[in-house]
Amino acid sequence: MIGRHSLAQLRAFTIAALLVALPIAAFLMLGKMQAFSRVEGRLEDIAEIAAGLAEEAIARAEGQISSFARVTDLEMTPAAQNYLNEIVYVEPFFREASVIAPNGKLVYSTARAFDEPFMAAEERRANPDIVGPHVVGRFRTRVMGEESIFIGMIVAGRGEVMLLVNPDMLTLALNQVDLGGDGRLLFVQADGTVLAASHGHLVPAAYDFAQGVPGRFGVVVPAVRGRLSIVVDVERSWVLREWRGDVALAIPIAAFGAVAAGFGALRLLGRPRGLHNDLREGLERDELVVDYQPIVSLETGACVGVEALVRWDHPYHGRLAPSVFIPMAVEDGLLGTLTRRVLARVAADYPSLSASVDDLRVNINCPAYLLLDGTVERLLDASAAPRLSDDFVAHLVFELTEDSFVGDRVVELVGIMDDLRARGIRFALDDFGTGYSGLAAVKDIKFEYLKIDRVFVHAIGGGEPGALLVDMLVELSKALGAKAVAEGVETTQQRDHVSHRGVALAQGWHYSRALPAQDIIRFIRACNRAA
Repeated sequence: MIGRHSLAQLRAFTIAALLVALPIAAFLMLGKMQAFSRVEGRLEDIAEIAAGLAEEAIARAEGQISSFARVTDLEMTPAAQNYLNEIVYVEPFFREASVIAPNGKLVYSTARAFDEPFMAAEERRANPDIVGPHVVGRFRTRVMGEESIFIGMIVAGRGEVMLLVNPDMLTLALNQVDLGGDGRLLFVQADGTVLAASHGHLVPAAYDFAQGVPGRFGVVVPAVRGRLSIVVDVERSWVLREWRGDVALAIPIAAFGAVAAGFGALRLLGRPRGLHNDLREGLERDELVVDYQPIVSLETGACVGVEALVRWDHPYHGRLAPSVFIPMAVEDGLLGTLTRRVLARVAADYPSLSASVDDLRVNINCPAYLLLDGTVERLLDASAAPRLSDDFVAHLVFELTEDSFVGDRVVELVGIMDDLRARGIRFALDDFGTGYSGLAAVKDIKFEYLKIDRVFVHAIGGGEPGALLVDMLVELSKALGAKAVAEGVETTQQRDHVSHRGVALAQGWHYSRALPAQDIIRFIRACNRAA
């Protein structure tokens, strides 16, 4: 029979044991949760960067296909063949371009000449139900021995054009990321078809979004263009490698009970949160930087303007391009805040930028919806903080893209643009010639500048169709009373061609890359002294 003293001792022992056991159990449980949470944040960051890279690569491929179809109408003249060869030669991630006739026969390939056209496999052809370029899948062709990602487009009554993308190029920049011995990065279509895999993995036939892969832990991030998703997954045992070290650490710490529990709670609060939260905090920490690319007069050779280009100096991932973080800013409702920061930074730089130029214009990208919802008006208001000087505002050029004008608010947008013109602001249509609404936009809306997209400028020297299309866009800009601006000028041949055709302004690496404020000031002075 247990006496009262022994019962009290047993109770005390039990309580003491619980005070030690409970912190141990809590610490181990929280440590395991923390390990998965920490890895999840890292995988999300990697997937979001990969999504941005994939969208940019696919957009480039789709743009090349669309341009080829518009310029050649799939007539395989020597100039058209040269155009296709140039596309594959210039872009490192393109392997082959081909044209398929309406009867299904492959009539031309940049990879190899053949005596007689042969039938293209049905499953490797573009979907006739989809308008415009799109991802078809991953296949191996009779001409190209290695598997490639097919991007194709139907041209009604003329056939179809295919561009084969090297899948290894999508993952090349991320192959050095530490994902353990069996971690992988997958680019997956909506139906589960895997287009590319990193880290030397064999490409699986399909990925099950609902079930994932047993024994693995991962994240899925959608990439809108091309209807792709980015999957990053690792072995669950790799996720727990740090947690095992926590187990060894927990035993001495657990002797202090509450200290161990508090330590686990603090670690839980320290979980990484991904690029979306990083962007919000990056805006607060002023991590966004603005570089400037010069805009040069082709008549005088003087620098008459600059385009402000925002970059993000991420503390871990380094400098990130707008294609990575601008979609996140739109999704999170931060684009207005971001635009305010850019305007404030450029306004602070403007007195130094314009010191040696009488009428220096500053171009800033501005989505149309920021005009329509009143954001821009509030940013330019005299009572806004920080206040933008009247001289700076009077030298702004807002660049709008062609897809800004799809919808039923064009009349309202025109009125807002006219009000801003009264303050000296001018407007440029960016990427002119690449959007679906280009002619409708320039017909209904007045622009002071039409910026000819770099894809057409790069076609100069690649055959007659590219040069003819540039000439057509220049003539259209003249008819509309707007100054033509050639984007992406990289060679003397391109500069001379657009200059002889009457293009007013040009920008591109032939003159300079985008530079920090102190460097662009020196460039402007040197350029205008030489002019």
